[in-house]
Amino acid sequence: MASARAITAELNRVGITAVLDVGGGGRYKSGYKVFKKLRNENNLTVRTFYTMFHPKAKKLLKKLKENSPPSGTDTFYRLIGIGETFYRPLHDNTFRKFKTSGKHAAKLLELARAAAGTEWHIHMHATLDETGSHVLDNFERANRATPLKPLRWVFAHLDAVGPKNLARMKKLAMMAAIHSRPTIQDRL
Repeated sequence: MASARAITAELNRVGITAVLDVGGGGRYKSGYKVFKKLRNENNLTVRTFYTMFHPKAKKLLKKLKENSPPSGTDTFYRLIGIGETFYRPLHDNTFRKFKTSGKHAAKLLELARAAAGTEWHIHMHATLDETGSHVLDNFERANRATPLKPLRWVFAHLDAVGPKNLARMKKLAMMAAIHSRPTIQDRL
């Protein structure tokens, strides 16, 4: 509890009033308990939002089909969607491409349709233009049944996106979360 109070105090000191943790490997809802406790005590001074991480596609699909989207009126603490690993087999990085297969495309489409149909926000890791292209193929298919525009889906770490995929993202009202890695590493 003391460390959570210290970090929020430091964030406030430098003028930061809200944070979004988009999850990733190993971060689960239980990791946010201390922030929820601070919120329940009316002592949370930084608005804290997070996304859910589900490493198993089957469990994620079940959760999407069983639950309405994360919502609520709490403007200080809440789950806002799924991220940053939406579908593990398509989680790329700057130095490693994912292997595309018909099985993965079908599962991604199934997950995207379920997420769109239940109005879940997605914040998906997609570093390479090739990844974005493959994922966008499936997101566009999901968009035919349920419009994605109001969901404000995001590609995270979109370091190497091309103009064609940016135009496709724009049509879906998707956003790009750019990472500082290319600047820090001085290369893509």
